[in-house]
Amino acid sequence: GVDPAALVLLAQPYPHLVEIINRDLEHLRSIMMISEACILLCGCGGSNPPNPSSTTNFLATHSNTVCHILKKSIGQVRPKGVTYCMLVLEALLRRYPTDGGSMLMQSGIVGVMLQSAAEHYCCVCVGGLNSMADDVRRQQQWEPEC
Repeated sequence: GVDPAALVLLAQPYPHLVEIINRDLEHLRSIMMISEACILLCGCGGSNPPNPSSTTNFLATHSNTVCHILKKSIGQVRPKGVTYCMLVLEALLRRYPTDGGSMLMQSGIVGVMLQSAAEHYCCVCVGGLNSMADDVRRQQQWEPEC
């Protein structure tokens, strides 16, 4: 396996990402890539098979930071940014299927995701309906030449 001491050092600066994402979302891609790497590499103490009770369990140490980063970004980014957020969610659920899922539910991140998806869906539907309504109005105004 990987040396657990090295993994602790790797994850040590992780909480500082909160300061960066609080300023703006300019570095979202980098923050999400770092988050994904830390979750996957520092996951459960580097043991193989993973040991969720390890003292170097990344989620146990950094769950508040992960939640803050996801809450700050999900629902506020463009589709390309959502892709990076989803990579973190996927890594989280792969590495910690039970604890990660519970954390996402309890922190309200799942609710934010559903609300964002619903708003996007409604905008697409309403946009489509408005477009159809415009087409109908144009057809009603059209008078054939007889």
